Amino acid sequence: MEKPSASTIGLASGFVEPLEATSIGQMLEQLRNFERIVTASNGVVSGFLIEGFNEANARCWSGIRDFLRMHYDCPRRDSAFWRDVGALPLPASYAELKQCFQQRTPRLVDVQDYAIHGWQSIFHVINWLFVAAPLGVVQPEAATAELASLPAVSRRRVATRMAELRRSSDLA
Repeated sequence: MEKPSASTIGLASGFVEPLEATSIGQMLEQLRNFERIVTASNGVVSGFLIEGFNEANARCWSGIRDFLRMHYDCPRRDSAFWRDVGALPLPASYAELKQCFQQRTPRLVDVQDYAIHGWQSIFHVINWLFVAAPLGVVQPEAATAELASLPAVSRRRVATRMAELRRSSDLA
């Protein structure tokens, strides 16, 4: 039987620019899962668990990569930096999400597979929405159509909340 490769934790497992402090968050998630696995296995960890840890860690890093790539997915081209970023290909997984987000708002089901085997995602679906909407990754028409498809009681609640928000911003 081939011995599984060792797991890595912290910056040894990956690093991305510090836009969202992801390295710290990911390291904490790695440590949480390392402790969970070692404790549950009483220190006798199978190769299968090590493979699962590594797979989950890699999947989380893919989610982080896609989330951070979304930050740069905008029409801005006013400098060499933005022109270069705009010319970069999108990761396939993010490109597929973007296609969905052009037609509707992000859902938990869209991002839940970035966290597997008991891991927790660094970014919740609301984080995706908060970044995607202002960048135009989520089209306003898609969000409007989605709101229009809600039951009447839900539409009234949304309208009431929007009115409250407008009033509070007028007071500020």
